[in-house]
Amino acid sequence: DQILSLKEIADGEGVKLHHIKPHGALYNAASKYRDIAKCVAEAIKELGLNVLVYGQADSEFELVARKNDLNFCAEVFADRTYEDDLRLRARNLEGSVLHQKEDVLTQIFEMVVEEKVTAYSGKRLPIKAETICLHSDTKGSKELARNIHQFLKNHGVRITSP
Repeated sequence: DQILSLKEIADGEGVKLHHIKPHGALYNAASKYRDIAKCVAEAIKELGLNVLVYGQADSEFELVARKNDLNFCAEVFADRTYEDDLRLRARNLEGSVLHQKEDVLTQIFEMVVEEKVTAYSGKRLPIKAETICLHSDTKGSKELARNIHQFLKNHGVRITSP
């Protein structure tokens, strides 16, 4: 109902709904658990909307969404660290959020250019980035977003809307 209500509002304003992204705990659960990923993917598919579906790269949700022919867009996180299974490190654990600009830019370069991410453990893992999430509650996120944009342009990355 929430998604359809949002679509009605967007339609009323003459704006096209671009994407759907589960939020918070649902996002994390769909990334980790196939049964939850299936429920979310099936609910989105039933809506019959031609929109992108954002979800964590290399997750259960990606596998299920692609299997259901959803327009999945693999999301990576600029300001979060990863575990060895490519899940986000829990926020209650040390080192779960990147605060330093240099750390964020290094991670972005690895993910976007090298298609790798260095997990909290130090292990380098393959990852595919189609869109980047930067949390607005990360300190200095507005300036950090500008830095990421310029950094990617300086490294020859073409920035487009998915």
